[in-house]
Amino acid sequence: MNKSFGQDGNPILTNNLLKLFGLTTKKEVFKYAAGLTVSSTELVDIIFCCNHLNLFYKRLFDSIFPAHFYPSDKELDSTQSKDEHKLHVKFFRKVDQSFFERKIVIFHLFIDLTAKDKNNLLYKWHLITFSENDTDVLENNHWSEGQHIHFINYLWPNCDPQKLMNDFPKTPTKSIHIRYSDD
Repeated sequence: MNKSFGQDGNPILTNNLLKLFGLTTKKEVFKYAAGLTVSSTELVDIIFCCNHLNLFYKRLFDSIFPAHFYPSDKELDSTQSKDEHKLHVKFFRKVDQSFFERKIVIFHLFIDLTAKDKNNLLYKWHLITFSENDTDVLENNHWSEGQHIHFINYLWPNCDPQKLMNDFPKTPTKSIHIRYSDD
């Protein structure tokens, strides 16, 4: 990230996400995103500088465990009993394996506090979502181009940020993939 300071003393950030946030047509977003790689540093920089950038920021985070990993009452009780060794072992195997099969989902919502519509409502919003598998360099990644994030914003018709947040942890189906790197 390049960082310089404006006349007011606040940092001026130049990074790929800010440019993406500044695009005004969906066509521009698709064109720019096609060659874009967003780094983890760029995402963190914007999150930390939201106040200086007049952005409201909201993050949602969840770990989703497959239903078969929830222990039964008998398995839970076995942890307190010396007689239930078999169930005790099963319980701890489930716990151990659950960390490999869980899905961690993260939503980052940014709302431009300076952009209001004719009804004086804030309307410029940007949502970045990803799961642990999306940013994984290994075979768990579902996108053929590898590590990525999902992006959607106010330029998508009929997309309400409140509904997207209420549907969390479901990733929006209309989002686009953008390359991502852990730098």
